[in-house]
Amino acid sequence: MEWDYVADGDTVWLKDGRKVRFAGINTPEIAHKDRAAEPRGDQAHSTLKKLLSPSPYLLLEIAERPYDHYGRLLASPFLPDGTSINSLLLEQGLAFQVFSENRNPYQFCWSELEKKAREKGLGVWKKWQLLDVRADRLKSGFQVVRGYISNIYRPKSGQSIWLEFDGPLVIRLDKERVSKAWLKSLKGQKVEVRGWLVDRRKKTTLKTHQKPWVVNVYSIDAIKRL
Repeated sequence: MEWDYVADGDTVWLKDGRKVRFAGINTPEIAHKDRAAEPRGDQAHSTLKKLLSPSPYLLLEIAERPYDHYGRLLASPFLPDGTSINSLLLEQGLAFQVFSENRNPYQFCWSELEKKAREKGLGVWKKWQLLDVRADRLKSGFQVVRGYISNIYRPKSGQSIWLEFDGPLVIRLDKERVSKAWLKSLKGQKVEVRGWLVDRRKKTTLKTHQKPWVVNVYSIDAIKRL
């Protein structure tokens, strides 16, 4: 594929007009509109530009579900020599691994690269603030949050399971993706979850017992017991 320009650290436009979102990772945001750049967002953006600049082409491995809800093409990107761009960004600590409902064939490799970058304190793992659900002020967007699971709701109706933190956040999971034994093992445990936080108060009036923040999780790999 022939690329046109780099939108940010994990998104490019192709010459044919399609917008490609890299599957399996998320880089910090660059500045846009009235929002400041997130830590390492500009670095991820410039690094991707440098990686792509020697050639007008890149290779794309289209995801099993090829489009996201924004209409962007989802794909794993590679340089013309076959080098994984996602791997390079994760290795430098310029991206977070993300997990979808479809297991990525490179998932284990990417997890190992992120683990090493995290152990070394590289990039986002040096500057990015890991949020404590009780002590920190939560905000919209991609976050890595830690806390204890205080309660688990498994309603008879509907497709969701709700894992409540001991703070203003709840995880929403699909019933079909978890086992009762796995759920039972989490109650009272400290976990780390990664994903996009949404302030539910902006869309609906909550009942008094409902948590104001929710993170939708599509794979249990996004939840790590500490």
